[in-house]
Amino acid sequence: MTGRKRQKIVLPALFLTLVLAAMAGQVIIDFSVPEYNPEGRLKNHIRGSRAVVYEDGNADIDYLKLDTFPDDGHNMHIAAPHCRLLRQSGVVVSDGDVTLETSRLRISGTGFRWMLNDDRGEIQSNVTVIITNSEGLYRSEP
Repeated sequence: MTGRKRQKIVLPALFLTLVLAAMAGQVIIDFSVPEYNPEGRLKNHIRGSRAVVYEDGNADIDYLKLDTFPDDGHNMHIAAPHCRLLRQSGVVVSDGDVTLETSRLRISGTGFRWMLNDDRGEIQSNVTVIITNSEGLYRSEP
């Protein structure tokens, strides 16, 4: 271990693997892929300026934006200038920057690895956490 601490993050994005696998061998410009739950409610929305999908199902994605809309109401926005989807292993990786925002906090850093099958991830270095709304984060004593 190099001494770097890793920050774990939850990311519900398994469907990205399935969508891009169906487009092998293509370059996709300005894409937008919404995912709905069985009741018709928006669950996730992935956008990007460009995706190059390779024959092996892997893809390079530029200016990825992922918005999640879980049932618990804790919406999340994730943005990354560049990343690579490794379809076989179900992982999204990058040496570049990533930003994750919710209504309560903003997390940014450099280098990330997201395990799609486990809905979790790591930011590898330069992690900054900014709390934008601390309401409900602290328990008051009775």
